[in-house]
Amino acid sequence: MCARPSLRQRPDGVDDAFRPVAYSPAGSSIRYLIPPTLASDYERFLMTEIPGVNYTFEVVRDWYDRERPGYEPEFIRATYIPLARKSKISNSDMGSNFFADTNVDVKKGDLLIREDGEIYVLDWKVQRRPNVQTSQAKDCNVQMEIYRDVDEVVDDLGYVVSPARRALVIPPIPCVWISHTGRPEFSVAYNAPGLHADELLDGWVQWNNTTRHIRIGDEFIWGTSTYRIINMLLSEVDMLGEYGLINLNARRVAGGTADA
Repeated sequence: MCARPSLRQRPDGVDDAFRPVAYSPAGSSIRYLIPPTLASDYERFLMTEIPGVNYTFEVVRDWYDRERPGYEPEFIRATYIPLARKSKISNSDMGSNFFADTNVDVKKGDLLIREDGEIYVLDWKVQRRPNVQTSQAKDCNVQMEIYRDVDEVVDDLGYVVSPARRALVIPPIPCVWISHTGRPEFSVAYNAPGLHADELLDGWVQWNNTTRHIRIGDEFIWGTSTYRIINMLLSEVDMLGEYGLINLNARRVAGGTADA
């Protein structure tokens, strides 16, 4: 007695479920709904006073503009939440997630003054979405002012117009300095007095019309030590030079101890 064939089985013995079907492209009629209150809902959340979560920040594009006549501050509401990962390497515990409304555009390198006076710098590229701007902010830990040894200037007759001096070239600005991962070592150098520290610092400072004049060889004081800038990178500065961060490297100056 012969077995009954499957109802789906064709005369040629191939089941329709396994027979390829030719692809025929066609236009879609699906319409995706974007909630009209997407931006205003999040803005309303940010305007809710949640202690330790939502804050008001002053956005500072150029730190030195705040001292100029006619300066008008810009303010933004944002959520400031510490990163889940914590590590002493590169001071990652100083970084936090930053979620802001879209009323004021923020950019990498902007300095942020929180309502309680704490100062931060945006050190990640800002991602813009329909209802939020996301980035990461890092706590500023140094008010850096930079000095430079300036040679004397004489006129054609040999008279001193300006004596050699140690000049302030960059007024105080909040920035971030961290110790480069590794162990500090000390060595001697030929024809140079004292022990030379191999301790290396990494730093980030806002790019603006003043800090763009920082040069290798400039010095600053942090704590009780003097540090000399040995490298300056512009890889985190906008291609048009409008905003961003200057990445600096510095080493401790031998004998450069300052009064506490």
